[in-house]
Amino acid sequence: MEQTPSTSTDLQHRLLRLQCLQQEMRPRLRGRWIRAIVRWALTVALYIAFWEYHWVRVSLYFVLPLALINSLFLASLTWLLPRAITRLERQIQAAGPAD
Repeated sequence: MEQTPSTSTDLQHRLLRLQCLQQEMRPRLRGRWIRAIVRWALTVALYIAFWEYHWVRVSLYFVLPLALINSLFLASLTWLLPRAITRLERQIQAAGPAD
């Protein structure tokens, strides 16, 4: 029998990797969110204070995408990772016992 990517064993390995990632990241997520919020508040304050300089306005084109990428990364670890784990658990239950 040919193995497909959705076999129960492959799903269990994927589930184990995601659970390990969640266990490693969960204790640090609150600290990462707090640091990100403080960093964004300081950034906004500095942009308001130094908006008259041209290089500050130009730097916004670099800072804003990086902040958005960081936000998406934190959001995916906080909300999407548990959803992916739940979805994989359901797929494993639907696939039945491992061969």
